[in-house]
Amino acid sequence: MLLQIVDLEAGAKLRLVSEAVTLGAPPAGDNLFHKRTAEEWFGWIHSDLTQVLDPARLFSTTNASYFTDVSSDDTMLSLPGMTQQEIPGFPFPIHKTTYGWAYGCNVDPSCETDDPAWDAAKRALVIGQPTGSTQEVLIKEFPTNYDVDDVEEAFVDGVPGLRFFDGTVAFQPLDEVSGPGTSRRTFAGTDGSKVYILDTIVGFTVNDAQDIIRSFGSLTGIQLDGGGSTQMYYVNPDTQGDGGIWSHVGRTVPDVLAVYLGPE
Repeated sequence: MLLQIVDLEAGAKLRLVSEAVTLGAPPAGDNLFHKRTAEEWFGWIHSDLTQVLDPARLFSTTNASYFTDVSSDDTMLSLPGMTQQEIPGFPFPIHKTTYGWAYGCNVDPSCETDDPAWDAAKRALVIGQPTGSTQEVLIKEFPTNYDVDDVEEAFVDGVPGLRFFDGTVAFQPLDEVSGPGTSRRTFAGTDGSKVYILDTIVGFTVNDAQDIIRSFGSLTGIQLDGGGSTQMYYVNPDTQGDGGIWSHVGRTVPDVLAVYLGPE
């Protein structure tokens, strides 16, 4: 088990990082994203991201969003998400929003698959601008059966037209969307000034995982993708030693929570 404590007041920063297959595609339920392991995402950030996140100050990458295709190189997200996409030669990143496959299937009369994600209790993890002394990271309630307006509202920072920087929708901590029992877990929580990110190597119940992050000080939590997706990779900035938790089935994921130290 690994638990990271991201101290926002001490200058630590958080991003949700993804790479859209088609940058110009409008928000929909079937937007596609490239997949990598957490370790591969770490290397990709070092080589490709420069506009927002300082790769030299990167500490860790952890899997985050639920997704639909575990076998292909690309996938749709199961639920809504928003990330900043960097375009080569473009002076600033653009935001990329997806409504998630659960929404797309629900509004498509030809979709006959019953997706448990649609009726499960949800929350949104929203990440504020990484500039400034203290970054804002919130976990807030999100409608179970949502619409496009709900997605837009979740990713707006209280002021019309002002968006959070990144965000993803997942499940309430005690929702057994994948069934009862134990499984590898990825949870996040916050107390307003710190973010807690939990990855487990062995199986825990959802109650156990919530109890663990609460014991460290989390007040509000969210259940991110777990099971075979659970993975985290880190490099110690002082010693350059690395470590982490690897997917026990070799799974790649469509996005990661990137923890790094903000500019001095």
